[in-house]
Formats: sequence, structure tokens, C-alpha cells
Amino acid sequence: MSDMIAVEQWPARLQETIKQRCAMLRRVTVLFETDSTQRSAQRLEAQPGEVIVAWRQTSGHGRLGRRWADTEHDGIAVTIVIHPDNCERLAIASAVGTARGVEAVLRRPVGIKWPNDIMVQQRKLAGILIEQSDSTALIGIGINVSQRQWPDDLSHRAISLAQLESMVDRLVLLEALLPAIDCALQMDDAQLAEEFAKRDALRGATASFRIGAQTFTGRVLGVDPMKGVTIQAEGEQIWLPAATTTLVSAEKMAAPGLDTNRINDSKNAVRTASAARETSGPSQSTIHDSKG
Repeated sequence: MSDMIAVEQWPARLQETIKQRCAMLRRVTVLFETDSTQRSAQRLEAQPGEVIVAWRQTSGHGRLGRRWADTEHDGIAVTIVIHPDNCERLAIASAVGTARGVEAVLRRPVGIKWPNDIMVQQRKLAGILIEQSDSTALIGIGINVSQRQWPDDLSHRAISLAQLESMVDRLVLLEALLPAIDCALQMDDAQLAEEFAKRDALRGATASFRIGAQTFTGRVLGVDPMKGVTIQAEGEQIWLPAATTTLVSAEKMAAPGLDTNRINDSKNAVRTASAARETSGPSQSTIHDSKG
């Protein structure tokens, strides 16, 4: 996007967004460049309620140690810090929140590939990584925004908002995303299950799952997002518990069936705030270049 909103506007507008529209989030730190927002949150000793956003992330990582490509200014990289919680619940809440935030700007439904990949047209639009310690849970979110081309190994697996004809500025998307995540984190389990079911892309797909050294392949009969997956394999139904199951691959996933009339509209907000240096010291009123 040639006319991006300047990074200098990010701290004030994002802080205003969480002030006006969030209950759990309270402070935004904007970094000009960092290797990873997850690592930055750890180095800054960020506390629950804090949000770390990068203008550019150079070396992010996803589930199972997978590396996130440096998308320069074409993607979103953000880490939301909250109190620790049940892993399965956090995975679903973060997926539902990310889906709702994306839908607010995309104006069309997206799918969730259990546990928490955001999918459109069988390709990945956003990924989520959750890392927990005794005192915090870090929800790292990466969203493809402006990419028009991909490396050969990603061309059939990744998609961006621009490729879906949604030319949205990253700041505008963040202003939709943060309240959507905040809202999802406050939902009860029944609400989360309902929101997930609307967007379940895995039901009916042929998928492979791993539990320890064993691999199970079959047609997905049902997904209880916080408990596990039921598949049909070799004439029998097999229950795979969420806590110990990893999705390896999936084919012929369903298109989301969400009613587009129920997609929430996210409004922009503006406010003055500060962006912190990548240190454990007091916040600063300038954008900090965290390289080195």
C-alpha cells in the first residue's frame, strides 16, 4: 500500500482504541522494528493488559517452531499479554477474536482451521502462537495484509487481504483487531463454541493428526474446540483429545457458513498515547527503533 498511515500515528490511535473499546487491554507499545513481538514482550517483561505492536517484524515464529517470513510492511505482527488460562480456551478465543477483527474490515466470513489458523479459500490468512509462563500468556498474531506475491512454497498455502481485494491499512485493521480479541477473551465457553462453529473449516475435511508418535488420518466428523476432534477412519470413529493432538494436514476444507449480516463493524478511534522503548524502563513518547 503506497499511502500507509505513518507509524508516528500508531501509538495515539491504538491507545485511544483500547481506552474506548477494550476492557482487558490497557497499554500499547509500538516498536519500529523488532525480531519478534513475542520476544519483545518477554524482554520488556510486559504485564497482562499490555500490547506489543511492530511496524516491522523480521524473525517471527509460529507453532511447532515454524518461522514467519519477514513481510516488511505488508503484514501485522502483534502480541497481546494476558493472565494465564486454559491452553485450549486461549487458542479458541484468540482465533475467534482474530476472525471477527478480520471480518470487520474484509466484509466477508473467514474460516478457522482448528485450533487457530484463519483461512480463506483454503489458504492461510492469519496465524496465532500462544506461549504461557506462570505469570503471563502471550498471544502472538500475524496477519497477511498487503502481499500480492508469495515464494513458491507459500503460493498455494497463503493469502492476503489485498489478494481478496481488501485494501486496508494495517493501522485500521489493528483498530478492529484489538477490541475483537478483547471481546472474545471475555466470552464464556458456550459463546466461544458457537462463534467457532460458525467458522469451522475443518469439519468434513480429510485430515491427519498426530498424538505422540502416532498419526491418525480420516474424515473429520466434528470439532469440539476446547475438547477435541472426532474423525472417521477405517470404518470406526476415533476421538482425539485437544490437549495432546496436533493437526498435521487437512484437505478439502469447508468454506465458512457465517451470515455476513452478523459481521460487526469496527470503527476507527484516535487518541494521544506513548510508545515505549524496548527496555523495562518507563514508556517514551516516541517510536523506538529496537534493532540491535
